[in-house]
Order: sequence, then structure tokens, then C-alpha cells
Amino acid sequence: MLALAGVLAAAGLAGALGEAQGGPDARPAWAAGAGAVSHAITDSAGPPKGAAGQQTDPHVRPRGGTPRTHFVAFFTVRDVLGHRGVLATDYRLQVDAPKGARASCAPPQPPIIATGRQGTVTRVALRAPAHGWCAGRHTVIVFLQRGPYCPPPAPGKPPTACPLFASQDLEVGAAQFTVSRSGG
Repeated sequence: MLALAGVLAAAGLAGALGEAQGGPDARPAWAAGAGAVSHAITDSAGPPKGAAGQQTDPHVRPRGGTPRTHFVAFFTVRDVLGHRGVLATDYRLQVDAPKGARASCAPPQPPIIATGRQGTVTRVALRAPAHGWCAGRHTVIVFLQRGPYCPPPAPGKPPTACPLFASQDLEVGAAQFTVSRSGG
């Protein structure tokens, strides 16, 4: 949390944070201690939501199937992906098993999507657990991730230092699909 305070101060956002919490003379939350920052940032359940223009409108096809069905997630790229200078931007999909399902129902997570043109629809195959999809409602959540870009070292050269600033992980869409037991 102190790193976040440093990033806010370095970016000149400490005053804006104080204003958002109680006017221009309010003390920024990070100045009151780490607990205040944690509370100020995570008031809602789950990760922060992206703005309306960042929403990816995901959907899964087919919407329902059996343990052996091949599901595919689709979403619209709303941000420029890749890296620009020291900032890397990509998408991550999180596939959740049905609530209350056993641990073996957790599917493998798709790879990070680091390339794609803004405005295009991206297709991501969803891999089932080794024994097939468990029955129930599965959720796919799309996250927009922004963080430091650390270039790989040139052959024979030592790695360069990575920039030090906080990464951002915003929820920018969710979709569901349902799996029913085969033959029933």
C-alpha cells in the first residue's frame, strides 16, 4: 500500500485522492495509514470495474453444453494492446467453475491476450479440466491489465531495470455458460 502512495504522490494524484474523499483540504487516504488506502480502493466486492468505454461485451458459444463440449469466449478489444514505452497493456480471462464445485472442476486458465487491434473481436478457446467440464454455471471474466513493461535483455547483455509502478487490473466484462450432465 505504501508503494501505491508513492505512485500517487509521484504522479501528482495525492491531492486528487484527497479531494475525492472529502474536499480539497482533506488529507489523502494514504496519509492516514495503509488500512485507509485498502478501504478506499476496495470498497466494492471484487476487483474494480472498468469504465463504460472499456467494457468488452463478452459472450460464450455455445451457451450450454455437456462435459465434453468445446466452448469459445469472444470479446471486443477496447484498448491498444502491447507495450508503449514502459507501459504494457493486455487482457486476461478468468474461467471460474460453478459455485461450490470441487477443486478438480477448476479449468486451466487461457493465455494472456497481448496482441489485437482495437475494435476487433477476439476469440479464445476455453479448455476443459482433464475430466471434462463439471455440471453447473461457469463464469468467464475479462480483465484489462496495465503494468510495467520489462523488455527482455539483448543476447549477452544483462537485464535492464524494470519501471516501478503499480499494475492495474480492471474487470471489463463477464459472461456465463452452463454445463449439464450428459444424457440427462
